[in-house]
Amino acid sequence: MNLLVDIGNSYIKYLLEEEGKLFSIKSLEHQHWQDMFDEYKSAAIEQLIIASVSNQVIAQQLSNYAQQRGINVKQVYAEQGRNGLLNAYPEYKKLGVDRWLALVAAHYHYREQSCLIIDLGTATTIDLLASSGQHLGGWIIAGLDLMQETLVHNTANIGHTDITISSLNFANNTAENVKAGALAATVGAIHIAIAQTTNLMSNLDKVILTGGNALKVANYLSVPTIVDNKLVFKGLQQYLS
Repeated sequence: MNLLVDIGNSYIKYLLEEEGKLFSIKSLEHQHWQDMFDEYKSAAIEQLIIASVSNQVIAQQLSNYAQQRGINVKQVYAEQGRNGLLNAYPEYKKLGVDRWLALVAAHYHYREQSCLIIDLGTATTIDLLASSGQHLGGWIIAGLDLMQETLVHNTANIGHTDITISSLNFANNTAENVKAGALAATVGAIHIAIAQTTNLMSNLDKVILTGGNALKVANYLSVPTIVDNKLVFKGLQQYLS
């Protein structure tokens, strides 16, 4: 039994892995990280694989706690290359580890296929992977919630946007304007990214969405998509020894 952990900007997400099977994703707030070990104290955890985009202090606390209990620990960072996958960043360590892990997973599970990978979390990241395994770079924009929060906190008379919308139609109230506007900006960025791939390659094989807002955004895209919220964990899985 192995424990895979993704320390994100907002939450810690984690799941158990056993003999290639990934169990359900769970999450908790940063300060409650020890609850994760309490939950699995009866499980015979052999390895802990950690990725952290935000809080290295928590990553170190997790590592120390696990090692004291005889669990082998590995923290994953972005690499220059791995098994035919090549990082586009000249300063490869500066690529966010979640983006790297999504690329690792896509390269493994969709080998020799070109992929546009969109991670819709606190930030929305878009990365293009060629069928050769060459990462061709990407974009980072504010995530859906962050776009809305920025407007609420930095402009007057917007108020709360805690509503649900069912279309991208023009709305007649501010809350829906903000909600639909953030969604339209995100969908538009993805469509532009898809169009831009035609300048770089003859064919785009897969559009893969992951992250908390993946299903919400997928409904508004004009192309077939794969929604895989375990994509980063599938990348972490490749680091098990």
